[in-house]
Amino acid sequence: MIFKKRKLRKQWQISRAPQDKMRFNKAVKELKKMLQEKKSKAIETYLQDLTLTEATDYSLWKATKKVMKHQQAKTPLRLDDSK
Repeated sequence: MIFKKRKLRKQWQISRAPQDKMRFNKAVKELKKMLQEKKSKAIETYLQDLTLTEATDYSLWKATKKVMKHQQAKTPLRLDDSK
């Protein structure tokens, strides 16, 4: 899918034809949808495999802790421009 999208983008950039742009946009949407579905399925599989037992090292509690943990916002680096 990525190869197809890149090929269509190259074709559109060369020709600048509206038909090529439509094909490129359609390929982009299909790729985004496919990637979203794969990500969703991976998360669903991960969540289904979580358990409370000691044998799995309490994976459910670790996942819960990770989700509930407050994440600090990353501040940009400040440079000393006074020199």
